[in-house]
Amino acid sequence: MSWAATSSKIVELSNGDLLIPLYGPASGSGYQQSTVVRSTDQGATWLSSTETVMGYSFGSQLVEPAIAELENGHIRGLIRASSADNKGYEVHSYDYGATWGTLNKLDTKIHAPELFRFPGTDRIFEAWSEFQHPAGGRPVVVNIRDLNDPWNGSSSRVLYSNRQTSDMGYSSTVLLDDGRLFTVYYDAQKQLLGGTYSKPGNWEGDFGTKMDLAGMYASSAITVTTDMLYTDPNNAATGPKGALDGSIAYGSAAFKNATATPASPASYTIDLQGGHEIIAIGVLLKAGYAETADVQLSADGIHWDTVQTYANVSMNEVDYKYFDCGKTVRFVKVTITASAGWAGLNEIQLFELVP
Repeated sequence: MSWAATSSKIVELSNGDLLIPLYGPASGSGYQQSTVVRSTDQGATWLSSTETVMGYSFGSQLVEPAIAELENGHIRGLIRASSADNKGYEVHSYDYGATWGTLNKLDTKIHAPELFRFPGTDRIFEAWSEFQHPAGGRPVVVNIRDLNDPWNGSSSRVLYSNRQTSDMGYSSTVLLDDGRLFTVYYDAQKQLLGGTYSKPGNWEGDFGTKMDLAGMYASSAITVTTDMLYTDPNNAATGPKGALDGSIAYGSAAFKNATATPASPASYTIDLQGGHEIIAIGVLLKAGYAETADVQLSADGIHWDTVQTYANVSMNEVDYKYFDCGKTVRFVKVTITASAGWAGLNEIQLFELVP
């Protein structure tokens, strides 16, 4: 290749070789290909003669490859595609990257993927920035699957999102000694480099069950105490129940027909009528408007744990907070102390820990 770029990690194989995934223009072609180059001396040299093509497709730009050795000699690669449908590819090698099999098109538009196997398990961590995501933006999403499970992009969960921009993502994740994951990413619109701690269980299918707060409220299984009581005769979703219905539409929310201040805050408290083991909470303040708020949990209504604080934040999607282990929760309280215009709360979501 006349030039080469990479967006992924160098991988050390079980035989001691190092592989670096690259992409660049295929010789004699107007399209880019994905390759790997090998070092057999711990990175001292990288000979062009060791380069092998892992992905090329006429008419498509195959870029931003990522690789991981799943078993001795078995390497899985994920590749971004710029093509008619922009869906990525998966490809395998069973000889330490010397040769690669047929490209398998995925059902997902992956940018800058990453993957690795959890040591001592048959579980595979995968993350990518999802282009043209249905909810907008290019969110960082995570999927964990078994070694031999087929690809299923629909089972992924969003780690970080900003619907206002697609110039974001490009995650990189490490597994820490305490078993947690730490994922970093960027957001050009917010001008930040961010990071999220999580646990593998946060991303697996059984990490928690989303509570049907709307149904529980309708059946009086939970109660809400709030001064955010405004209702709209033209929108039945506006009112206290609007913050529980799973919708992030602007009008589907609870509003106080006054500006929130530290001296006169807006408050929204859920009583779950008993203790629940909560593994995650999602909050969306008034969509598209800056607010300052605290999110607190309590088992008894007396002692409160502040689990999230927002300072003059304009939100457009649900922000999730994951807990390393379940928290016993009966009360959930959101207190808004500053707002641009009327105080609003678009959404609260709770997830119960699965035993």
